[in-house]
Amino acid sequence: MAKFARKQLSSNIGFHFAESADLDVDEISYRDIKSAYRMFMDPHGLSLGMCKKNCRNNPKCLCNLGEKVWFEDEEEDEEFELENELLRSDGIPSGLRNLGNTCYVNSFLQIWFHNSKFRQSLYEWDPGEDPEEQNNESILDPDLYEPRSKVASLQALFVMMQYTKRKYADPTDFICKLGLNPSVQQDAQEFSKLFVSLLENSLEHQSNLNIKTMIQKQFRGEYAYVTSCLTCKRESVRPSYFYELDLALTGKKNLTIWKCIEDFLRVEKMTGDEKYYCESCETKQEATRCCKLTSLPPVLNLQLNRFQYDMHLGRKKKLNSCIMYPEELDMSKYLQNVDQESSCYRLTGVLMHVGPDANHGHYIAHIQELETGHWFKFSDEHVVSIDRKNIARVNEKGCKKIKSLDVPTGGQSSNNAYMLVYMLKSSIEEIREHEKTEVIKRETVRRTTIQKRNELHLKEVLSRDVTMKDHTNEEARGVKRKASGDSAHSIEEIDYRDEYCYSNCRVFPVTFQPHLRNKIDKDNLEFDEEIEEKKHKRLESIHNNNRKKQKMRETYRSLLWLHDDEDESGEDSSFEFVPKNWLMAWLSDTMAVGPIETKHYLCVHGNLDIDRLGEMKLCDSIGVNSLIEDYGEGEGPRLTSEKLCTACVKNKARIISLDYKLQRDQEFIKHQLKVPMDGKGFWVGKKSLNNWKKLAKLALEDTIVKEVQQWSRTKDQHKSDAADEKTQASVHEADTPSSPNINLIGLKAKLERMGTNVSVAPGNTTLKLKTNAEGTSGISVIRNGESFRMANIAEVKLNLDDSLRGNKTKPSCVVKPIVKPVQAKPSATVRPLNIQEDLLNEKMKENEVAALS
Repeated sequence: MAKFARKQLSSNIGFHFAESADLDVDEISYRDIKSAYRMFMDPHGLSLGMCKKNCRNNPKCLCNLGEKVWFEDEEEDEEFELENELLRSDGIPSGLRNLGNTCYVNSFLQIWFHNSKFRQSLYEWDPGEDPEEQNNESILDPDLYEPRSKVASLQALFVMMQYTKRKYADPTDFICKLGLNPSVQQDAQEFSKLFVSLLENSLEHQSNLNIKTMIQKQFRGEYAYVTSCLTCKRESVRPSYFYELDLALTGKKNLTIWKCIEDFLRVEKMTGDEKYYCESCETKQEATRCCKLTSLPPVLNLQLNRFQYDMHLGRKKKLNSCIMYPEELDMSKYLQNVDQESSCYRLTGVLMHVGPDANHGHYIAHIQELETGHWFKFSDEHVVSIDRKNIARVNEKGCKKIKSLDVPTGGQSSNNAYMLVYMLKSSIEEIREHEKTEVIKRETVRRTTIQKRNELHLKEVLSRDVTMKDHTNEEARGVKRKASGDSAHSIEEIDYRDEYCYSNCRVFPVTFQPHLRNKIDKDNLEFDEEIEEKKHKRLESIHNNNRKKQKMRETYRSLLWLHDDEDESGEDSSFEFVPKNWLMAWLSDTMAVGPIETKHYLCVHGNLDIDRLGEMKLCDSIGVNSLIEDYGEGEGPRLTSEKLCTACVKNKARIISLDYKLQRDQEFIKHQLKVPMDGKGFWVGKKSLNNWKKLAKLALEDTIVKEVQQWSRTKDQHKSDAADEKTQASVHEADTPSSPNINLIGLKAKLERMGTNVSVAPGNTTLKLKTNAEGTSGISVIRNGESFRMANIAEVKLNLDDSLRGNKTKPSCVVKPIVKPVQAKPSATVRPLNIQEDLLNEKMKENEVAALS
């Protein structure tokens, strides 16, 4: 028997009661119906074991529907991440906000800001001596002061960059005062020259000589154009100042900064049409021309001309030549009568353009903090520490791979660098020595101030506890205010009070201008309030999300149906079927999900379709009631115990049982065919013998279809009778006009063009309706696999035409089941072979016909 065993289809799970050739559908119980709907399978949920994926064949499996996200609570520690997002870390410089295409401005501002001598001189700049600020009325009140000039705005920006608690400062005011369009990226090299010229012109009004000449002392060098007559040896010298040396990138391989400097200083011969007019010779003579460096500034800016105008393309292009440059640069060999110590420079900054061409890309800066020697990468708001051994290549996204150069120890190479900033080693050492002393002073002021404040606070608490016994709350508050005044006075008497003061977690020089200090204090207080407000909102959001998740978890757990009772009454109200897709949408987004809609999961009887059970989940009615209260109920009915379709289960059980009968009859027929002829039997067509199984199944299917059709007619008849009774009770009219006849041929043609099947009800072509409509026929309309009632049509019928049998839509219970092997025994549906008896009957019929004739 095992040879007939086949794997059971998932659609037949739960129909073990139908796996018999002698099934009596009238004996199918309510427990069998629940079994057919797979209600006795094991429940699966988070608390009952996890599945790798949702079990489609188990309606009680609620795993992997999207519920995991609701079982992960947000930690309240996440509120501290907010500070990491907005608060500047200790030891990390401030970034600058990008207003659109202002990254080239931000990189230059960072270079200038990290020159401590320039920054300190800018802090000492007096707005009262500037022509633009003299007409500024707000200058009289430090609390209300708003900068009007470009230098005043730059001063305020630098103060914010040094003392702000924020991760980045906002340069909007300064960029607007420069008249730059934030959405347009300007020429970075041209901006550098204009910026230096602006500062030099703005500082010349200061009475303090150190501030007035600060640009010249720090950044200005001198060179001379020397032309020598080769005939009389007379030299013509034309001196000139520079703030940065423009070095050409010739496009040669293995470029170094020394080759670029030598190319800048190389001697050119003037011959032919380019001969030099010598005043001594009073005629044009052959000559030589070169540029000679006379003096170098403490800060040496080397501008690499990566961006050149292409005459053929009509636009600027970028030269991606790789250049090697050292961390220490000795310029003594390019100067005359200068010792090496006063001309030895150290690299302090590299400005880069990361991108394929001049019109597209991003400007960043790698800058060394002079006070500590640490290197940082500045990319607008983002500032990160980098390794000095690989300054040029850190995160150069978009650049081409550079071939290995013979880079000496302490050297760097890049194909994106367009400006190198060097500073004298002696100046760097001087700054660091001075910073060591100042750090001790600032730390002492900070520590002693905090200590004194804590002591005063403790005294206030103790004093308030004593005085509360004898004074009112108002007097106690007065004592507190007096103690605060004493505290402020005592803070001024701490060590180094003549140099530094402590305010709002920041240590300022005493000489710091009041309007700058007020600006920082005001901004930091606003920032603290913003942080507290955002913390509160973040914490409230976390609590709300956790409460929502807790509710979702409770609802999800309440959906698990764990009842094991075997109620035979059919009135079990503890369960309900819910569409799986709706549950997944609910767990995915509770705000976007609609009401629970079940109308698409009904069979022809208006109950739960047994063939769509894989798309449903069996849930506890308590949880479903909670969901309906929150999201509402759709147009379809609630799929409770009343919606378990007994008819569909019986029909499907009949088909499953039929396969067992056919299997048994097949064994019987095989056995009979092997029996020797004994003179008894009858003739059977070969085609019928080959297709008898198929014919038997088609006969059962037709029977089921007719039963469904009869059920539909009966239902429509009841509805029609109820409508007539209601009409007769409410309307008293003598005669009711008849409805017009329907042109079935025209209607059928139109509906066929729409893609439908139309057929006249079997038996009568004109079936009179209960509504006294003469000549109106019942019509079947099947479209997209669904039957529906047309307007003014009395009933819906299934198409029984044999020509359309292959395309017709059958009830959901008409499926092909899989059977298990059974013992072969005769069936009442097959008549045994008796050839002798059949021949005798045929002869008797012939005699009767002959007698009648």
